Amino acid sequence: MHQKEWFGVGTRLIGIWQLVIAAQYSISVIAVLLDQSNINAPLFSDVGTSSEYFLYAVAHALLGVALLRGADFLTALAYPLRREERGDHTADRLSYDLSQTDPKTDDPREAKK
Repeated sequence: MHQKEWFGVGTRLIGIWQLVIAAQYSISVIAVLLDQSNINAPLFSDVGTSSEYFLYAVAHALLGVALLRGADFLTALAYPLRREERGDHTADRLSYDLSQTDPKTDDPREAKK
């Protein structure tokens, strides 16, 4: 696999990991709402209200979905296609063939007249 493909795989894995973290926070929301104090906070022990757990769960879920859905876009942004891969030969059409220049004027358009 090429670097571009590994980047896409890594982006998707981080997205899945964010969804796992969101699930942990969702469990903590349920634990706080049910007053189950024996369940520890998933990542931060100083966060303790259900609204804070819910906010973190939603934020991580949104980030995970964005990484999963936008992995192709992020990969294209990080590894843009080269001109040969795009089929863009604009620069080739705009270049002049300097081998056929008129030595008197140095203008390639004058040599064809």
